Amino acid sequence: MPALCVLDPDGDIVRHLCATGRAKPDPDWACYHSILHRFEESGRAIGIVGCAVGAPFAVLVAEQMFASGCELLISITSSGQITALWALPYFILIEAALRDEGTSYHYLPPRARSSTRRAPWSQPWRRR
Repeated sequence: MPALCVLDPDGDIVRHLCATGRAKPDPDWACYHSILHRFEESGRAIGIVGCAVGAPFAVLVAEQMFASGCELLISITSSGQITALWALPYFILIEAALRDEGTSYHYLPPRARSSTRRAPWSQPWRRR
């Protein structure tokens, strides 16, 4: 399992990587209800699972990734916009979120907001 993994809820990244021959299914992935693909970027192996839609399913896949050796998981997805900020396409990094019901209270101490600045894993991820 690569130390760096990605969840791709839309599946667009996985489809592109497979269509261009950059990603291959990982035969050792133990989670039978999803397919983990591997690809390389800048000499680093990356694992990616597409179409993990919905918090319960995404958490199940994420927990399997961490149990298999993943150290950093990034979720990349698309969204609509209410107000145009810049010319498309662009990326937004979410650093804080309001918390409500769901899985988030199981992983961090209860607070009204969740923030990457307070999380124990928020230190810069180091290359191995």
